[in-house]
Amino acid sequence: METKSVFYKKIAFVAGATKGTGLELTKLLLKNGAYVLAAGRNYSSEIKQLQSEYKGLTFEQIDFNSLTPAQIIQIPSIKDVLSKIQILAVPYGPFIQKKLEETTAEDWTSLALNDIALPGTLLSASLPSMQKNGFGRIILFGGTRTDSVRSYKTTAAYSACKTALSVLVKSAAACGGQNITCNAILPGFTSNAPENTTEVSADFLARQAFYLMSTEELNGVLLNADRGWTPA
Repeated sequence: METKSVFYKKIAFVAGATKGTGLELTKLLLKNGAYVLAAGRNYSSEIKQLQSEYKGLTFEQIDFNSLTPAQIIQIPSIKDVLSKIQILAVPYGPFIQKKLEETTAEDWTSLALNDIALPGTLLSASLPSMQKNGFGRIILFGGTRTDSVRSYKTTAAYSACKTALSVLVKSAAACGGQNITCNAILPGFTSNAPENTTEVSADFLARQAFYLMSTEELNGVLLNADRGWTPA
């Protein structure tokens, strides 16, 4: 008798699903029988193709940068899914590389809203349904080596928000409940990698995220996936 995937007929929301890691993770969830609401800026050809292959895929076109987290969770399709969700994945999160003295108030606000407030808001809105269903899988995406407090010369604002995300992951892992897990991938560069570094593929990151979500035993994991590179 064939054993069905732990994701079979589970309801998932992927924020930032139209390209890169989010798209690859959406594919894996669909292949394993999940119902997925994919959200992202562009109704891409890849999403259209997946919709032709999987009846379980719906799409919400949304520019996360243009809305506050409070507005996002009130979008009808998202609000509906969050009320019954079992899987939450948030690969979305803008990156800004600037020295502290060059970082503007707009930069700080954008990073704080998108890199910590958005995943935090989605997580808080998702937990009641997961606790009610007795099942939950949350996967978030931090920054390179943001598993502990460090200093950064050119990414302090971004890394500060992503370090806070690691606190969120550990907190959700501790208090989410039985059979509810929260983990994070801390990736290196997937594009535009600095000199003498190597990019990490979106497919690899998606597979690691999928693995972390596959079992109840892995909870509160902050997985560095950066080929050993540490930012200055």
